Amino acid sequence: MVQIKSDTYLSDTLAKASNVMQEYNFNNEKIIDFVNAIIREAIHQDKNLNISADTDAQIVIYTENEPDNFRNLAIDEEGDVSYMFFAKDKEQSKRKMYYFEDEMDVKELVALL
Repeated sequence: MVQIKSDTYLSDTLAKASNVMQEYNFNNEKIIDFVNAIIREAIHQDKNLNISADTDAQIVIYTENEPDNFRNLAIDEEGDVSYMFFAKDKEQSKRKMYYFEDEMDVKELVALL
């Protein structure tokens, strides 16, 4: 029974991501596969994901691990990733850029969530 639930969660999350990528005209298959790999790995790691779009034409994959603490991976159509940690205590907030490469470490990026 649990497998069916996780399969549904995976397909629903991938569908949300696909809708955002279509909205922002993500056409590069490598980037689409990269985003999907992040989602699959995050679900494999039992992350409770949310998917949204931002005003900079990026897909945002994020978690809220503690109330008012958000960990985001914002990915643009070129595959560049902006990691943002928005902490309730603003002094703890962080940001880092990762520029797309064919061999990006998906597990490392998902660990940031």
